[in-house]
Amino acid sequence: MDNDAEMLKRIGNQITDLQVKYRALPLNEQMAVYPALKQLLEEYARYQAKLLMIGIITTESDLKEIKRLQKLVDEAAHTMEMLIAIGKLISFIVVRV
Repeated sequence: MDNDAEMLKRIGNQITDLQVKYRALPLNEQMAVYPALKQLLEEYARYQAKLLMIGIITTESDLKEIKRLQKLVDEAAHTMEMLIAIGKLISFIVVRV
């Protein structure tokens, strides 16, 4: 498997993991996560198109970085407290606007 194919696989798996975690959140917390997740999906679609071009653009350094980021995705429950706080704040404001 070339580096670009490996990158597609790794990022795709991480995005799927994030989407599963997102679906498990209560609705008010989803509100906080949705814009970022939507933007990630849009950016990933553009990146996928770029990776389909002829030639390999993903370096070994890129793969090392995405492996490092996998750890952040896996540990997302630890940062969820911050997202929960943001989501509740957004919910609080949105209800009152």
